[in-house]
Amino acid sequence: SLFFDYFMSAFGEASPEQIEARIRLEIGRRLPPRAAARALRIAEDYATFRFEPDGRRRDLQQTPGWSGMATQERLAAWQGARRDFFEPDVAATFFQRREIEERFAVSSGQILANGDLTEAEKASATRELYASLPSNMREDINARSRMSQLHDQVNALRAAGASESDIRAARVAAVGEKMTAELEALDHRRSAGSN
Repeated sequence: SLFFDYFMSAFGEASPEQIEARIRLEIGRRLPPRAAARALRIAEDYATFRFEPDGRRRDLQQTPGWSGMATQERLAAWQGARRDFFEPDVAATFFQRREIEERFAVSSGQILANGDLTEAEKASATRELYASLPSNMREDINARSRMSQLHDQVNALRAAGASESDIRAARVAAVGEKMTAELEALDHRRSAGSN
């Protein structure tokens, strides 16, 4: 889905027809004719699913007992709708990682909201849940956590009147030169956009 998401992220800047033409061109360039034809069908289905979800949500919300369903049941129903919309191999390829992340988020929330657990028990259950994730997903969560902590650190440094060289040093220490350069470019774009 990342391939399609890359092109579809231009939605609003380019017309649907332009986006479709770009996808067709790139698929035709990368794949032989038979595989290209299937990829184009999948692209059309994915665009429909991604940009026209309201009808499916309405259908799900009209399911008997929907309002009384627990979050986990609603999530399972939505994931089932995805799998019903796409061929099984396509659904697995596009949504397997997302579904693991969704189940992790729901389960984490249930642990934290469980009033029968002590703080130590919640921490232990959360660690066990985290350990059950595939290693690449644990690495992604760790990276997001580091970025969140760095964001808070930079805000605190700025509030304390730190210089840009101090902020740069903190970023380099946390995430390295390359990521620091990307963050500085993002700062610059945000600053230019707000002026």
